[in-house]
Amino acid sequence: MPLLLIGGAMVGWFCLMIYLGHRYPVVKIPAKAYLTNALAAVAAGLIGIPLAYITGAAAIWASQATGLQLNLIHPDRIGLGLPVVDEALRILAMILVPLAVYDFWLAFSHRLEHHVPALWDIHQVHHSDRWMNPLTVFRDNFLQIQWRSFFSMLTIGLFVDLNFKEGGQAAVYSQLFLFAWAALCHSNIRVELPWLEGILVTPQYHRIHHSTQAEHIDKNFADVFPLFDMLFGSYVRPRKGEFPETGLASGEAIDGIGGVIFAPFRSWLKRLRLRFR
Repeated sequence: MPLLLIGGAMVGWFCLMIYLGHRYPVVKIPAKAYLTNALAAVAAGLIGIPLAYITGAAAIWASQATGLQLNLIHPDRIGLGLPVVDEALRILAMILVPLAVYDFWLAFSHRLEHHVPALWDIHQVHHSDRWMNPLTVFRDNFLQIQWRSFFSMLTIGLFVDLNFKEGGQAAVYSQLFLFAWAALCHSNIRVELPWLEGILVTPQYHRIHHSTQAEHIDKNFADVFPLFDMLFGSYVRPRKGEFPETGLASGEAIDGIGGVIFAPFRSWLKRLRLRFR
């Protein structure tokens, strides 16, 4: 699929989510609140996504090195004998299979990000947004993208017969799809979908995860399927009209593109100083 078509569709989708967030808002978002996230999106495009390709390929190598590959799925054998259709099916497989594996393993990796201090120093950048909106999806340190790309591709590499190039492509395709889905879940749209929340993550459901309220800490980890929260005891169904404030429970602010890029390194340095004081 041409990159221009993918890029145009992504831009259109994000614009729609932003528009709906202003038309039916949870909170009024100042224009300047979008600036840091927009710059983070540029950083993700220039640094995060290209590195995710390399990270995905490295994860495939690592999974092959274990000697435990089951190779249950072969992307090159997917198709109906029609070149255009086959390529579309292959891309679809590279999105959906990593997505299913990703969301399952997210039940573990996302929890690690919240409970391992060094990983939380990276992940807290994402949680620091006080005005959650579709561009919050990109409010990640570039190391976050690498961690998740490696984690998902390492596990999928055990089940799917991918070479290094295909592993890199799958990492990029699945990451782009997750960006689009997450744009909806991070949106500022005041919408309640109780009939859907037991099946798929919704904006209100994910807002609970970003809440500053004590009862919401470490809840609703799932990105796509709430089933995994139900299984691991972190499921909280939003109450009617419940749209809590978002940000870090500590009240700490991480502002500006400099904060997005350098905050983890500053936190690590601070931890080292305290450790060796």
